[in-house]
Amino acid sequence: MFSVMVVLWCFAWRALKRDFSIPALRRLFITIAVIFLCYGIAMEFVQRYFVINRSFDMGDIIADAIGCAAGLIFSTRRYIKKIDPCRNRGSQPKLTAYEKIDCFYNKKNYKSITQIYCH
Repeated sequence: MFSVMVVLWCFAWRALKRDFSIPALRRLFITIAVIFLCYGIAMEFVQRYFVINRSFDMGDIIADAIGCAAGLIFSTRRYIKKIDPCRNRGSQPKLTAYEKIDCFYNKKNYKSITQIYCH
């Protein structure tokens, strides 16, 4: 449940704010996961002190933490686009397998590849 909540909130923030930098977006996703982990811990204490016939369970906190971590990992890999050599977020075409092999055999360095494909 917590992984789904983290993924949905990360998706919502990513969809609403497109002008985040990659590090800022990672910090935001980590903050969302920590907030939901704190929510899970708080609910355990509410169950312990305020709800009759419910108990505090450390296993639930561990399960919540694992769910938040899984949601964070999925969101980071899914919603944060990798930056290509041109410093674009997926808008430029990627090198084909043939071009990669050609660069390898002709000993072209990474800088020359970025000069060719980045206008």
